[in-house]
Amino acid sequence: MNAQINIGEILRVSFENSIKMMGLPYVAEIKSYSIPFVKPEIPADKLVVVCLPEEVAVILETLDAKSCTFELWDMTAKQANKELVAAEVNSWIARLITGTARLGAPDLTPLPQKVIASPAVQPSNKKQVISVGRETKGRKGKGVTILSDLPLNEEQIHELATKLKSKCGTGGTVKEGKIEIQGDQRERIIIELEKLGFKTKKVGG
Repeated sequence: MNAQINIGEILRVSFENSIKMMGLPYVAEIKSYSIPFVKPEIPADKLVVVCLPEEVAVILETLDAKSCTFELWDMTAKQANKELVAAEVNSWIARLITGTARLGAPDLTPLPQKVIASPAVQPSNKKQVISVGRETKGRKGKGVTILSDLPLNEEQIHELATKLKSKCGTGGTVKEGKIEIQGDQRERIIIELEKLGFKTKKVGG
């Protein structure tokens, strides 16, 4: 590690924690060097050289890939921080397992937050009341529970139907903008709908 990049303790802790967590047969030994770079005399099965970007070419000429497997992690003193070191170490562990090569420094750019919300869980109009009734005419057994006056679009209706079928442990379908759930499930369905923020009205006998 270049002495100008003062991350020795962070590097040691990151390596030791990752090695221990993965159960790898390695011991981390951190050594600092000053310019010009001299090939380390310590025996190492896996060598990582943390260097400044402008040193890469010289270090590549100095190290012999045949005698030791090594990687160069180039970073400036300003870039060096706990997050970057942890990302480099985690990537190194992954490469040990997969046998892949380092393609560059880890990308620490945060991913844009994506809010994933089920449309069925967020009613578009809570003031509208969902009618929950039962129909037995022409139906076998206990008939079906029918949800009508749904303040949802077609996709949301299908999502809600899937959720209710799972909660009730039974089958069902969507017909002409209404949800049909097998059996008399009115009480259970009303409870589930109210949990989701819908207003309900029990209709029929």
